[in-house]
Amino acid sequence: MRFISPGKSSLLSVLGNREVPIQPHIDIYLLSREMPASEKTALEAVMEADAERVKLEALAEELVTMEDDDSQEYLMEVGKLCGNSKGGGW
Repeated sequence: MRFISPGKSSLLSVLGNREVPIQPHIDIYLLSREMPASEKTALEAVMEADAERVKLEALAEELVTMEDDDSQEYLMEVGKLCGNSKGGGW
């Protein structure tokens, strides 16, 4: 008989958000969605996702300095892509 244990995603989310004490020198990479099958290793997939996050955060920093409505709307979309459910918030 196979048991499905609940709470794995919740535990990983708590760790990924550092909601519990974790030494600051430890890097945590939490993927919030499943990656499509590929020949990449798990580490390669995580590092690729992190590179995209870095690009989006740089774009967000640039958009924060712009005051026009279009830039602010785009900032909200970039925020959602970075995992900030409210958008923006930089």
